[in-house]
Amino acid sequence: MSRSYYDDYSASSPTAAADYDEDEPEDDSGKRKVWEILSWIVLALTLILNIVVIGVLAVRRNVISVINKAILTLAVVDLIYGIFVSPFFVENYVHFNWEQSHGYCKFFMYIFSFHDLFVPLVLILISTYTSLKFSGASAAFNFKKSLYIALFAVALLFSVFIAIPATSSAAIFQDDTGPVFKKECISTNNYIMILAYCFSSSILFCFTFTFLFSLCILGSPLLKGAFDIEEHTQRWRFLLTLSLVNGLYIVTGFLLNFKEISRIFYTCCEFEEPFFSVDTVTYDVWSFLLLISEPLLRPLAILGFYFRYLLTDMMAAY
Repeated sequence: MSRSYYDDYSASSPTAAADYDEDEPEDDSGKRKVWEILSWIVLALTLILNIVVIGVLAVRRNVISVINKAILTLAVVDLIYGIFVSPFFVENYVHFNWEQSHGYCKFFMYIFSFHDLFVPLVLILISTYTSLKFSGASAAFNFKKSLYIALFAVALLFSVFIAIPATSSAAIFQDDTGPVFKKECISTNNYIMILAYCFSSSILFCFTFTFLFSLCILGSPLLKGAFDIEEHTQRWRFLLTLSLVNGLYIVTGFLLNFKEISRIFYTCCEFEEPFFSVDTVTYDVWSFLLLISEPLLRPLAILGFYFRYLLTDMMAAY
């Protein structure tokens, strides 16, 4: 794209600098090298852990329960993200040198957007299902299986179609007038992603603290005799795991979305702060590393706290 188009877009680019100083450009090569190395490590672990989750559920054929089906779905989506999106973070955001075609740029942005829309919706559905199931409220529901399938289909179709605007506005932008040549695959439509994150993180925040409060209740000595020991342990571990998974989603997306929100205020209302304070390489390193770590930390939490029950059919009752 032309320089003039990039100038118009620079205020909304995830990696565009707020101001170039051509006389004294900042030497950030060391930070970017660390960023690159950590990104490849996170990518390798993402692929390994999600393959392990999928392998455990597939080999054990333990996808009878709604919970395990949802865990399998998340692992598959995270694996797709790790194959088609994460590897290109390095060339696009670390080196500013997108080397793929324009068509793959749109595909990259579509998978990126779809993942960020679909995953929180699945987490919300899992949290809602868990709340209703463990409280006994879902026992009165009729056609529960059909209802679960319908809700999942709605979440899937919603993500498929809402990801289209970000994809249609995706293009390869170039800038060769600053201290660093930039060739990036960028979407000019970031508003939907920000709204989706704010909405989903607010709901998941409420669920997380509800589950943590439930853990305090389940840990009460007065309830030790109310549940079977194995069932009590299973519920406690699952609520803890789900709390961690929801909390990690909120944490890993916060830095990048905070910068995008501050960029919007800077663009529309000329609020220089906090945008100028967070528009640094150091901030970008941490925000993008957290973002790319999301599909890694999710299976890590599941395997770390709930691995035992993935190997059994005990969740089939749920």
